[in-house]
Amino acid sequence: MLSLEISTPRLALRPALPTDSRAITALVADPRIHRNVGRIAPGQSQDETRDFLECAKQGHFAGTDHVCVVERKGELIGCVGVRRQTTRDLFELGYWIAPEAWGQGYATEAAKALMDRLQARAGVKVMMSGHFADNLASGRVLRKLGFLPCGRRPYHCLGRDETVDHRDMVWVA
Repeated sequence: MLSLEISTPRLALRPALPTDSRAITALVADPRIHRNVGRIAPGQSQDETRDFLECAKQGHFAGTDHVCVVERKGELIGCVGVRRQTTRDLFELGYWIAPEAWGQGYATEAAKALMDRLQARAGVKVMMSGHFADNLASGRVLRKLGFLPCGRRPYHCLGRDETVDHRDMVWVA
């Protein structure tokens, strides 16, 4: 099984636990987060967060989900993870960082650490991701990670409750 305990010079990544549900729920309540993450609805409850964490835990055992919380000096500041429908599909990378920690390279650092772990320990060589066209900062993160544009499509964002222009990107080792 893939270990998700990862340290970087400034961050610690670890599996998300049910006890993280309160902090995660409080952070994703901020519209600056949920409007830029397609699968987080505004007003997400703590029970919904716990359900997400339980699904991620089950997916980890099945090899389809690897979700980590991102901590800086012991404080939860975000999440990074990969997900796929089946073990034959490509992983899709997703992440969010608390707004007060934006602009400091934490999303790039955390995502790179997880990608490196997946490449080294699970042989992952190709990954998908993307960003909403109006979220230029996320596009910069993905380009720094080596993702390249591969298409555009409409995507229904739960956080905005509307369809948004989405830029698909791909990474190849």
